[in-house]
This record gives sequence, C-alpha cells and structure tokens, in this order.
Amino acid sequence: MSTKTALRKDLIAARRIAANSEDGRAGAALARVFLREGPEILPGAIVSGFWPIKTEINTVPLMDRLAEAGARICLPVAPDRFGDVEFRLYEQGTAMTEDAWGIPGPDFEAEVVVPQVMLVPLLGFDASGGRIGYGAGIYDKAIGKFRENGEVVVVGIAYAAQEVARVPMTHNDELLDWVITEKGVKLRSS
Repeated sequence: MSTKTALRKDLIAARRIAANSEDGRAGAALARVFLREGPEILPGAIVSGFWPIKTEINTVPLMDRLAEAGARICLPVAPDRFGDVEFRLYEQGTAMTEDAWGIPGPDFEAEVVVPQVMLVPLLGFDASGGRIGYGAGIYDKAIGKFRENGEVVVVGIAYAAQEVARVPMTHNDELLDWVITEKGVKLRSS
C-alpha cells in the first residue's frame, strides 16, 4: 500500500470522527471564521465552492453568506470522469444534477465561469499548503490551469482534525494559498 493510500485511509477515518463530533455546527463555524479571517472577497468576485459529500465539512452556510455579500458562486461539474472539470454558476434554487462522479452540481445549462477564488475539498493538509485529495487529480489539474492563465486564490476547506505533519507531494500536486477550518485559519497567503 502506498504512503498516500494509507494516509487517505487514516484521513477518511479522522474526518468521519470530526464530522460525527461536530453535530452539524462546523459549517456555521467555518463560515464565521472565513468571513472574519479569510481572504477578502469583493462583491462580484467569482468563488467556486463545492457541494459537501460523504463526511466533508458543510460548505453551504459559507457559500450562502458569500452570496449574500455579493459573491458569484459556482460549483465544479465533471461532464465525464476523464475530462476537465467545469465551474458552473450556482444560486439557491439552481437546478442541480449529479455529475460523472455522482456529485451534485448545477445542471449542464448553467453558465460556465472561471473562478477567482477556489474553495477546495481535501482529505488532509499540512502547514506548508500541501493537500491530499481523493487521488483523481481533478482539483490539481484545474488549479494548475487557472494559475497558468491568471491569478486565482486557492483555499483548502476542512475540519481542523484533517491536518497532518506532512503531505507527500508529487510534481503534479498544487499547493494551497490558504487553509481554513471550523477552528481558524491554518495557512494564510502573504
């Protein structure tokens, strides 16, 4: 078993414990921390959120608060498992459908946009901005493309319990600019 595979298994267990112990309060706490201490989001900025799956921290309260403050929210949608992920505009009441990975997102009629700020899910993170995800490389590929074409701020969103001493990184892995949890900011870009 590879180092990353073993780490993913441990982090899924840690996230499950954190999700069960938070009793639904973590999403609201995350929103408060982000708005008080996170990167400045100007009205009209395009922010990619993500619909929480499995035991991921609930990002819906944060996305709602950012939208109320004037941000334009989009969500990732994978038309197929092998292509690039698209980011489609989302508003409360937007028609949702499952993408190729079975993750809810705006249907394929919603406008495709380029995010200026990306909120990204993860299984684990470290103090240097290392991120470990599920292993498909979808976010790393999207982050790399957006960084190549211009400025994007990448914010890892997780439970505090998902922090590890060191994430094993490869040349394909993209670093996070920020990490924000329900307990505070763990990494802040300069």
